[in-house]
Amino acid sequence: MSSKTLHFVSHTHWDREWYMPFEAHRYKLVEFFDRLLNTLDTDPSFRSFHLDGQTIMIEDYLEVRPQMRERIEKYIAEGRLVNGPWYILQDEYLVDGESNIRNMLVGRQVSAQYGKVSNVGYFPDAFGNIGQAPQILRGFGIDTVAFGRGVVDTHGDLYDTGEENYGNANSEIVWRSPDGSEVIGAVFQNWYNNGNEIPADPDEAAERIRAIRAAAERCATTPHLLMMNGCDHQPVQCDIGQIIDRMNESGFEDTLVHSSFADYFDAIKPYRDNFGIFVGELNGENSNGWGTLANTASARIYLKQYNARCQALLEKNAEPMSVFSRMYADGAVDRDYFRWMWKTLMQNHPHDSICGCSVDDVHSEMVTRFKKVLHAGGEVLKEEKSVFAASLNTASAGTPYAVTVFNPAGCISSEAVTVTVDLPEDTAVTAEMIAVLDNGKAIPADVKDLGIVSDYILPKDRFRIPFRCRRFSLSFRAADVPALGYKTFGISADGAKDVQSDLTVYKSGMQNKRLKVKIQRDGSVLVTDRRTGASYLTGIFEDSGDRGEEYNYREANDKTRVTTEGTHARAELFSESAAAVTFRIVHKMKIPAGLDENGCRTGECDMVIENFCTLREGARRPDFRTVIHNDAENHRVVVLTRHGIVCDTVTAEGQFDFVKRTIVPCEQWQNPMKPGKMTTFFGLEDENRGLYIAGRGLCEYEVRRDEHRTMALTLHRGVAELGDWNYFPTPEAQCKGTLTLEYALVPYANAVRDRENAALECYSFAAYEPAAFCAPVHDGSSPADGSLVGLSGHGFIVSALKMAEERDSVVLRVFNPYTSDTKMKLDLGEKFSAAYLVNLGEERQKKLPCRGGSVTVSVPAKKIVTVELVPAE
Repeated sequence: MSSKTLHFVSHTHWDREWYMPFEAHRYKLVEFFDRLLNTLDTDPSFRSFHLDGQTIMIEDYLEVRPQMRERIEKYIAEGRLVNGPWYILQDEYLVDGESNIRNMLVGRQVSAQYGKVSNVGYFPDAFGNIGQAPQILRGFGIDTVAFGRGVVDTHGDLYDTGEENYGNANSEIVWRSPDGSEVIGAVFQNWYNNGNEIPADPDEAAERIRAIRAAAERCATTPHLLMMNGCDHQPVQCDIGQIIDRMNESGFEDTLVHSSFADYFDAIKPYRDNFGIFVGELNGENSNGWGTLANTASARIYLKQYNARCQALLEKNAEPMSVFSRMYADGAVDRDYFRWMWKTLMQNHPHDSICGCSVDDVHSEMVTRFKKVLHAGGEVLKEEKSVFAASLNTASAGTPYAVTVFNPAGCISSEAVTVTVDLPEDTAVTAEMIAVLDNGKAIPADVKDLGIVSDYILPKDRFRIPFRCRRFSLSFRAADVPALGYKTFGISADGAKDVQSDLTVYKSGMQNKRLKVKIQRDGSVLVTDRRTGASYLTGIFEDSGDRGEEYNYREANDKTRVTTEGTHARAELFSESAAAVTFRIVHKMKIPAGLDENGCRTGECDMVIENFCTLREGARRPDFRTVIHNDAENHRVVVLTRHGIVCDTVTAEGQFDFVKRTIVPCEQWQNPMKPGKMTTFFGLEDENRGLYIAGRGLCEYEVRRDEHRTMALTLHRGVAELGDWNYFPTPEAQCKGTLTLEYALVPYANAVRDRENAALECYSFAAYEPAAFCAPVHDGSSPADGSLVGLSGHGFIVSALKMAEERDSVVLRVFNPYTSDTKMKLDLGEKFSAAYLVNLGEERQKKLPCRGGSVTVSVPAKKIVTVELVPAE
């Protein structure tokens, strides 16, 4: 038997909140850190400790013991404490791509305050790993990663390259993103506790180490074996350095090292040619279907909805608006406040948090954090809008009031917006007299009189001012708002005006120039794409029992399912205007009330589902708002869509990618269902047409293996316990009460541009309403309509528009989720003088040549590209 080098890496995996709430875990964290620092003070043989790859552990500790900062910085400087690079250990799938990047960006900033930052990626317990993780890591200069889940022997999958070592589930792999970015990965094939609690007795230690060695050797391709000395909330094994020294002095057959990940990776890199090779996501597609805990995507869906709204607020509204404010009105950039909002949001992104698989107190605190972000972000957005709007010459609208609508996307936007306009309390104006004008022409709008309201103003230079007014709400489709730009619409109040609308309403449905929507007797909704003639039947609700827990859905043993298909529903016209039509469909379902001790459904209760279907003037999608009145326990509700599309793969939108997955699972799959995770939408297509289903905070889907290839979107899943290593009751995970879910259907013809436009439509839906500002008109120095920068091209998505972290410049990030290379052209105009390619850490890589005031940026297939725009002086 050849001698090996055994690398013992001391660590703890610190779930910040899980089976106890945060403050209870923090009490243990303080105990842990005190013991760790004492060990480092007193034992020189204790050479290194890995702080779980997340620097928030240090923040949480120093809030209680700020006097310990100097000692922590000392050991970081000596390399005995390994710090960062993440801020928190996130669930990669249930937060969007930008949140993954900001986690590293903020984590490196915070880590650097304490000293040297680790350059090793770390996903010890993520519930699957996203395919673009290697590209994200390489974007920060990181070429190694250690992680725990998702790697099994995989041969002949969708991404098989034919390389000799492809799909070999070794403990050392080359992991490649779809764009070709590579990192070297250490896989915890024997988990991250395989070297935990080594006995102090030499004979017992030798026996234990030999057993660990044998298990590790089976997966290894090098003579260097990784021994993870720690586990969840594991107290420090203070004597591990002494045990290692004694074993080496005793003549043990292997060399033992109290090591670090950096040293371990340096040792294995020369053996790279032996490593297994994997491409794309590592989510257990070729496993038994249980290990990556896919149904956490549907546990406590309200958390995912809060998160989606917070991400949209920061990424699609507050950050872009701060750019407009800065570039048009020389507004101040409050980077500290943005960083605080991101940190607060990311404290909800650890896997046990955003996945909804913790005790109730944890998730109650999460809701408070989400609300903090929404409240703070709302105020920031209001301020940035006010500063920017003051610079515009809205008087050019020729009306007493104007609405300016913003578009941070990389394509023309025609989304619906809702604003309010305040008139004097004694005004004679009625809702019928108010009109919205686009370049002087009245357009369809839904105007409502909200009555007399009391409100207030908080001036910056004087005491608060309460006021009363007559308030009206205006909803309309803001057509043709330019990419990375804004457009101003006039508001008149001098009488009704003729408008042209493409909406038609009939007894059981509605249509516009693109779509026809017909309500069926059972309340299902038939959507017909008038361009292709293809029809899609949606709005079929199905309820089933769930004997699982927060991690996994397991259908009730009696397999009883209740569906609305073939029943009778009540449909009624809910609202009608030239701008939008909404039908309300009511289902009254009799479902089992819960489960008995045998895991079978029992009892009976009513579940009322109200499904609101809205079609807007000019829209290419119907929007759905489903309200579930839920009094049952231990059950799941999905909405089903039938489509007639024949295909073998499903496309799921994820982090900087549109991921292809097979519908029929591999041979070793044991899970009765094949759940998939998405961020914004999933879809199917054949050679003629396709269909995307987009959601707001709805992250779990399934394409069933029935004759229809039925598309299922999970709307609710209620369970009674956390699961895992003990019994932890979670009554609030039943999610009783009124649940509101939002989703949309986007059909398309299977042509490149129409498919791309359909994806952009899904992103527009998921971003909620665009930011808009309504006020009396005024003179200003900037035109009423315009773009921050001219942007042209297709085949890419704008992911971020923000001020740079360290320089007074603008960062524009795009990504190409498709398989063909493309180009993006930027016309810099008068506001910018130069452009640079930067990495994800916003470090300049290359100055882009500027010709005639324009730069052309290559956006290769599956690539994330970040550009820094330098303002003109």
